[in-house]
Amino acid sequence: MASQQVVQHEFDPKDMPFRRLGPSGLRVPVFSLGGWLTLGGSVVGDPVKDIIKTAFDAGINMFDTAEVYAAGKSELEIGRVIKELGLRRTDLVITTKLFWGPRKGPNDSGLSRKHIIEGTKESLERLGLEYVDVIFAHRPDGTVPIEETVRAFNYVIDKGQAFYWATSEWSAREIEEAYHVAEKLNLQGPIAEQCQHHMFHRERPEKEYDPLYRKYGLGTTTWSSLASGLLTGKYNDGIPEGSRFATTTFFKSTVESLKQPEGLEKIRKVKELTKLAADELQTTPAALALAWVAKNPNTSTVILGASSPEQLKENLKALEVLPRLTDDILEKIEKILDNKPVPATMELSLSLPTNPVKRFIQLTFPTSTTSTNRASYNTEFARFPGYGWHSINRIPNKLLIKLLLRTLENDDTAAESEECPPHDISVISRQFRDMTRTRIESLLASFPKLIPTNTQHTSVETPEVRYVYQPLEDLYILLITNKASNILQDIDTLHLFARVVSDMCRSADEREILKNAFELLGAFDEVVSMGYRENVNLMQVRSVLEMESHEEKIQEIIARNKEAEAKEELKRRAKQLEMQRREQQRRAAGAGGGSSYLGGGVSGYSPVPQRFDAPEAAAPVTRLASSPAARSPAFKGSGMKLGTKKTKQAELIDALGGDALASSVGLLEVSAPPTPSASSQPSPIQRSDGRGGVPEVEAESVHIVIKEQISLSLLRDGGVQSMELKGDMNLQVSDAALAHLRIVLSTPPTDFGGNSLQFKQHPNVAKFAPGQERVVALKDPSRAFPVGQSLAVLKWRYAGTDESNVPLSINCWPSPSNDGTCEVSIEYELENENVTLYDVVISIPLPTGSYPTVSSHTGDWTLDPGSHSLAWSIPSVSAADDTRTGSLIFTVGGDDTGAFFPVAVTFAGEGSLAGVGIASISKISGGDDPAFSVDAVVTTDEYLVV
Repeated sequence: MASQQVVQHEFDPKDMPFRRLGPSGLRVPVFSLGGWLTLGGSVVGDPVKDIIKTAFDAGINMFDTAEVYAAGKSELEIGRVIKELGLRRTDLVITTKLFWGPRKGPNDSGLSRKHIIEGTKESLERLGLEYVDVIFAHRPDGTVPIEETVRAFNYVIDKGQAFYWATSEWSAREIEEAYHVAEKLNLQGPIAEQCQHHMFHRERPEKEYDPLYRKYGLGTTTWSSLASGLLTGKYNDGIPEGSRFATTTFFKSTVESLKQPEGLEKIRKVKELTKLAADELQTTPAALALAWVAKNPNTSTVILGASSPEQLKENLKALEVLPRLTDDILEKIEKILDNKPVPATMELSLSLPTNPVKRFIQLTFPTSTTSTNRASYNTEFARFPGYGWHSINRIPNKLLIKLLLRTLENDDTAAESEECPPHDISVISRQFRDMTRTRIESLLASFPKLIPTNTQHTSVETPEVRYVYQPLEDLYILLITNKASNILQDIDTLHLFARVVSDMCRSADEREILKNAFELLGAFDEVVSMGYRENVNLMQVRSVLEMESHEEKIQEIIARNKEAEAKEELKRRAKQLEMQRREQQRRAAGAGGGSSYLGGGVSGYSPVPQRFDAPEAAAPVTRLASSPAARSPAFKGSGMKLGTKKTKQAELIDALGGDALASSVGLLEVSAPPTPSASSQPSPIQRSDGRGGVPEVEAESVHIVIKEQISLSLLRDGGVQSMELKGDMNLQVSDAALAHLRIVLSTPPTDFGGNSLQFKQHPNVAKFAPGQERVVALKDPSRAFPVGQSLAVLKWRYAGTDESNVPLSINCWPSPSNDGTCEVSIEYELENENVTLYDVVISIPLPTGSYPTVSSHTGDWTLDPGSHSLAWSIPSVSAADDTRTGSLIFTVGGDDTGAFFPVAVTFAGEGSLAGVGIASISKISGGDDPAFSVDAVVTTDEYLVV
């Protein structure tokens, strides 16, 4: 192993951008250096040292090699140069790859446990290092179980010989299998894929891997970004002597392909790209091609190859081109290439085949069926054992379900029916494209014959379609798609269908599925629409289905309240009559001996009913009914109070849409005196300006208000799915003497977009001058800003997926236990020190029917029974004290880790996330600078961890 070396060269990243490698915390330069064909191959000795030193001085600290490169000489050369240059190991990111060993023994290649462990050891010896940062599986090995490969790479990591493992030239399906196995075994999965990616090779990195980027945050280290030199333009007029294509037999087939029509078309496009690079960007086609790959948001690093320091410097001109690749330039490039991958669609059906049984029911619904008319489904045909096939139109749910259940009582009849097929059958089926009955039956009948035995694969293909399936107790849940669809999206859709079935049925047997047939089919329509997958999860599907009976619930609530109101009215009238009767008796008894004095009992008795009716006329009914403002707080107080049961009155009001409908519904509580209770207490007053607990700012004569709103979606395994920040600046001048002024903005930090912030000025405000400080001033210096009113002078926007721009990171880590419970650890950390957050609320969904036991927490927590979630509240989060980080740990019943997502976050912050501020304000006419005040507030629009 390497001995301690004296550091001779300190690393300076200069202007090199760095990105995270997939879901890991490892940061790599956007351009790195590879050793294929050059280092140790066509270049040896001192030239290798010159190339690596040039790369290191330019900000490149990642070097990629493999055991097969130059039969191990590439690793030897890189290790030698690291030692001779005295480079600090912690400054470097070294990656190598295993598959083809330098020898030809039977165990010197592949991804067996033996070769991975021994090959890693030999690679480290050649490099003279104790560890590498990332070790790649150079190719997939179909002869070795994927479990063995995953376990072996994790063994290497556990031994400290590597930090991470990754793949190279694996299909998306193979990478997905590796993730599933790693998750099942509680091991580390691959963090990146090393794939070929250039302007003529886009299908795999831009289409096939797309679900992996979104689901796992997969990173990519791309190679051959210049298409082996084709995109440099040097082959536009033929194959030059001494070039790689002319001297290397490896590229013989490539040279031949360039003579074919497809190759000639590529050369034509390269010529157009060369002209575009020169005219629009004043750069080389090579720099344009490299910057184009680096511009892809899913590219972690672009691996460069160089045979000389000069060639490397020429390629690094792509750094200058990268920020200049605007949407307009990218659109022109796409127009020239005309090869952007098109996403696949789902076209066929979902069904549930099982082993031979006695009955066969096939239901097909029109594709026009929507959630609004699902209460009366139209069935095109249905076969009922004992009754034969029937065309059924507009049969209500309850009647048709009774018919379905009736079939369960006719097993013997069904068994004797000649129409009952002898092969596996479909319990329920849903088609998302127009298909004939014969075609559907043919596809479903073919599936049992195609299922392979003794295999872990869950898909099988025919020349026309692909079957993706999953066992579900005694049944199979089957998804049939066209072969152009994305297999990973299909698997993800299939898993969601399976979760829907498990959620809606107590058991996955035929009787239970038939019992819930229409509910299941309705849920399937929420997942797939017209053959395309909807962006929904199980919680959203469940929510939509619950709203299907919204109107019915309203009618039931109204009926119950009318009944309760009638009962209460009867009690009130009975009590009134009883009081009248007693008063009558009392007066009659008092008038018995003094009738002569009163002048007769009749005259003394007649006023009694009037005397008792008068208080009823003055009861709260009239006053409350005529004063909606006096009635509304009672409803609001009842609805906003946590931990109390809603009254029927409040339930009805909520269902009908709130206070607006209260005045149009005659309810008992309006006419009855209010009863003091905890639920009738007024809820805390919410500030309408949205600033929550952010301190007020005393306004000066020149007052500036900065408002920002962030929408952010974080991935639970790390990474950013989407992020958008919108901001605006409002100016209010209260002194006319200060209305002629100019505002100089402070420079936004480069780590939040810097020049990537898109600014938009008021039409009367001058645009920012390129390369100069940002100044807000009127186009016409003789004009003045309006006095006494607020004017929006500037707006800005930022959109991206850079995790370093996340203001508040959230890490939710559910850990299932063997006793059926799950321990959930959730923590936050303030990443942006420019802001102080107030009223931070982090809401974590809880499994249905389970309640948490909190063992430790920062701040406070409460339960929200409406959404069945745990609301974790932190009054303020600041970088200046110990509130910068915090955690909460609780235990809850259930072992489904997905039930705790999405986690929602709300807050109001003081400051600007984008770092937009005021450097100075001065008067146009000169003189002392006016006093000014700045009120900067940031709020959340949507802040989720999914």
